[in-house]
Amino acid sequence: MRKRLSLKKVPLKKSNSQSNFFAGIMYLLLMFGWVGIVRSVVIFYLKRKDPFVKYHFKQWFVLVLSFMFVVLVSIPLLFVLVGFLTFALGLFITFVLMVFGMVYGFSGKQEPLPLIGKLGEKFDF
Repeated sequence: MRKRLSLKKVPLKKSNSQSNFFAGIMYLLLMFGWVGIVRSVVIFYLKRKDPFVKYHFKQWFVLVLSFMFVVLVSIPLLFVLVGFLTFALGLFITFVLMVFGMVYGFSGKQEPLPLIGKLGEKFDF
């Protein structure tokens, strides 16, 4: 006997547009200083089950840590007047990496950030 084919509706896969939005917005919020950092952590807490948001939070976290490292290195160098250059260069590189993160997040790509992205993959939240 032959089985009769049924025409069931196959549920469509959920769109990742919401995940893409939250992953990209975390990088954008970094421009708003500590308020943006707190909001990004809240976004991660609310979306911690989503692997895409979790991946980009790890990348974002390494970006924040590297910027803090640049600031901490630049402060003592201010007395030698080289700190202004290191701070400006670090700020520029952070901004460029933030733009990369926003593009990757909003477009749905799960790629590490240039220069520092491999460090983010080592974190386990």
